Amino acid sequence: MYRPRFRECRTSPLAAALLLASTALVPVAAFAQDRPHKDDGEKAITVTGLRDKDEQVDLGAKAIQRRDAGNMADLIESISGLHINSLYSRADVAVGVQGIEGQNRITQQIEGISQGFSAFSANIAQTGSIFVDPMMLAGIDVTRGGSTGTGAIGGLGASVNFRYMDVDDVLKPGRSIGALARASTGIGHIGNGQRPSGSAFLAGRHGGFEWLVGGAYSDNKDYRVGSGFDTDAMMRNFHANNLTFADGAGGVPEGTCRYQAIIPILGSSMGGFENCQLSVEQAKYLKQAAKSSALEGTRKRTYSGELRLRYDFGDDHDQKIDLFAVHSGARYYTEQAPVVLVPGEWDGGTVGDPAYWRDDPWSVRTRMKNTIASLKYSGAFSDWLNPQAQVYYEDQNRRQNWLALPGSISANKPLHYDVTNRSYGLRLDNSAHFTMPFAGPMRMDFGVDLRRMDKTVDSLSEQEYYAQYMASFGIDYPIPKWDPESRNDTFAAALSFSTEGSGPFQANAGVGWQHVRMSVYEPRYVTGNHAKAGVNDYSAKLIELRTYYRSLGYSTSVARQMASADLEGYADQFYIIPNSGNSFYTSGNEHHRFNLKSAHLAVQYTPQGSGLTGYAKLNYAERAPTSNEMYMAGVYNMTTFTANPDLRPEANLSLQLGVDYTKSGLFAASDRLKLGVLFYRNRISDYITYGPIISRNSLTSDPYGDADTGAHLLSPSAGGIANVNSLTPYIRQGFELNLDYRQPLFNLRGNLTIPLRHDNNICSWHSPSGKAYLSTYDDATSNTIYTELGHGRKLCYSSWNWMQTGLIQPITGSLTATLTPMGDKLELGGAAHYRGRQRAVYRYIEVMQTNNNRLNSTAPLPDGDGWLVANLFPSVMKFDLFANYKVNDSIKLGVYAANVTNRMDAQPTTFGYNFYPGRMLKANLELRF
Repeated sequence: MYRPRFRECRTSPLAAALLLASTALVPVAAFAQDRPHKDDGEKAITVTGLRDKDEQVDLGAKAIQRRDAGNMADLIESISGLHINSLYSRADVAVGVQGIEGQNRITQQIEGISQGFSAFSANIAQTGSIFVDPMMLAGIDVTRGGSTGTGAIGGLGASVNFRYMDVDDVLKPGRSIGALARASTGIGHIGNGQRPSGSAFLAGRHGGFEWLVGGAYSDNKDYRVGSGFDTDAMMRNFHANNLTFADGAGGVPEGTCRYQAIIPILGSSMGGFENCQLSVEQAKYLKQAAKSSALEGTRKRTYSGELRLRYDFGDDHDQKIDLFAVHSGARYYTEQAPVVLVPGEWDGGTVGDPAYWRDDPWSVRTRMKNTIASLKYSGAFSDWLNPQAQVYYEDQNRRQNWLALPGSISANKPLHYDVTNRSYGLRLDNSAHFTMPFAGPMRMDFGVDLRRMDKTVDSLSEQEYYAQYMASFGIDYPIPKWDPESRNDTFAAALSFSTEGSGPFQANAGVGWQHVRMSVYEPRYVTGNHAKAGVNDYSAKLIELRTYYRSLGYSTSVARQMASADLEGYADQFYIIPNSGNSFYTSGNEHHRFNLKSAHLAVQYTPQGSGLTGYAKLNYAERAPTSNEMYMAGVYNMTTFTANPDLRPEANLSLQLGVDYTKSGLFAASDRLKLGVLFYRNRISDYITYGPIISRNSLTSDPYGDADTGAHLLSPSAGGIANVNSLTPYIRQGFELNLDYRQPLFNLRGNLTIPLRHDNNICSWHSPSGKAYLSTYDDATSNTIYTELGHGRKLCYSSWNWMQTGLIQPITGSLTATLTPMGDKLELGGAAHYRGRQRAVYRYIEVMQTNNNRLNSTAPLPDGDGWLVANLFPSVMKFDLFANYKVNDSIKLGVYAANVTNRMDAQPTTFGYNFYPGRMLKANLELRF
């Protein structure tokens, strides 16, 4: 009877199969020693050969249950190298890994099925998000540095896989049917908005069948933010411009701006830079608001349902069929811009009363539904034939609405952006096992993936609203289309080889390829109308013909008419559409094709008996631009965005170098110490960010201003801001440190991420299409001369969204200590969470500035071009306490006190602040039958 040499996996068969399908061509093992492993108190796994350190369980079920986390930010930010780009109260998340974030640069998966759909977001890093219900989670697996599996192709290397509850997570050992129920709620006013929430699962197995059904629901009210902060540190490091204080006075307190009114590369005020600090009064008002009222717009309601069915044929070929389906929904707020109200006569209030949060902050109200279904077959027939086939379907619908910001075309009018993304695909994989001379046991993985995604959009943007308003008066007001509908068809193939022996040296290598065919339906955007270079001597010819007809005896007026008639259409030879001026709206379906490549090489060496493991991984990956990035067009926040259909794919070259050390019996016979240090470096070429642009076929008379410095770069007719490819590499690098010490009575687990600052200079071609023209007038001949500019100049500047592209990643870390004096019955512990000072850099271009910059800024400005460091938020240290008691095998009680010192914690967004909750006390109950 044939039994293939499969590794025993910590996850259930379905979860393992889904994970293998998503990274089909990367060995399940890499970067670990040949030893049993136990992660965070969960079921042990046995590893044969190379276990990929990047595919380790970064957060297991026990850690998730202990924290009883109701929000993904709590979970993600407890993993080294990871950060979150969403508001704390958002139901969807955009995960960043090692400084790479936004726009689907990180492959995000649920049970190995990739997601990450685009939606409206003022904070650009939040685009490309995934909806994960934390109450359904069984674990989070993180791949740093990338792989060449078919499911990972299309991102820039790193991936995060969220595993949902499975049969073995519910059933007690030896049981064939069982149930698991969890409930939690806030305790009194310290519950801080946490209302009763819970989840329930029922699972069983009989014969060859396994099944699970489950659901979860939560409805949390608005929460209070922490009010504890050091006033001096807050005044030095708080970016006050991202928080509005309504006190009737308006403006910025005099003398509080480190840098004020720095002029950007464009004249738009939204592209500029001011870094103003809190005044003494503002710091007082902020503390008062945090104490006096909950922050409106932080409420969230979610629900989820899950179904698993699995059938094992029980034959010699280990054939299985797995069905997984989950449906989730949520209501929540995003893009919040909080306002602190200061009572006074200006609003009919009483002077001296505490400040409070305005009860209607600008925000985007969101309703979302998310559905995933997957059917998978797997079998093992021989060393060479171990196929897997999977079909899957996804449907994500977002309905977002908001009020237009004051100062815009449609100020305070209701706007909306509804987008539906539906995708379905087929994935085929095969694993082969063989032996090679000298190399020993080997594994070869091959897979293909076919996928289609359709995006439909129903939007009412600022300009679209204004166009409707004008239409009510019978006026046709053409406007660009903010986000067009599109369809993506992809085909991916990947191949990898890995060692499977138990020797000290292990390696794997692989290559991947993905073909993307993008169809964009009816995009509408402004483009230039000029057709070619040359000399337009219309004036000279007109004079010549007029003189000729005058010589024949015609009157001046008749001669002019006759000459004009002869030259009618002469100048139109320089234009794509005659008589349409220098620009026109482009509309009609557009198609793009991208061929994306990926490759990786990973090696590991473990000297026998040393406890040391050294490893290295080099990975190359490419990402195609999305239809939203290429064709976003229109006015937003008084800044004009235009389409750039000439975007190129991004490419990331990633390096991971690390050493792990494991020592048992260090202080006691049964203890174990694990230490790890990892250096990472991501170098992204053609990084997509915002920058100035001259549109395709545009005509400009003064594209550069000063020919040497590039001052006064654009006039309104020449273009606007668009997504552009940076000509300089975008670099994120740093170190990750991990600690894990275990013994029967005490556990200690910690991590620290230390990013290394790198000032990323954003540069781009002024004309990405390479088809722009310069218009000059020759006084001597009265001719207009059109000259091809090609790509124009290489412009270097701060991106429009400087808060994101210029972010200096802060140092982050956490340390959790746990006492277990009664074995697994009682668990007492605490955790410390640290986020370092948050800062950003802004590229200062001296020739664009005026003397007012130096007069109004309290910090010195560079003499010449240079970098300005913006302080955003001071460092924060928060402490948690928890206790869990196992009454018996069926009942477990727990309490979790988060942020016990009530520290104020926040992260700045493009136009606001993401405030985290203050002190919170929760009780939780787990029943298992």
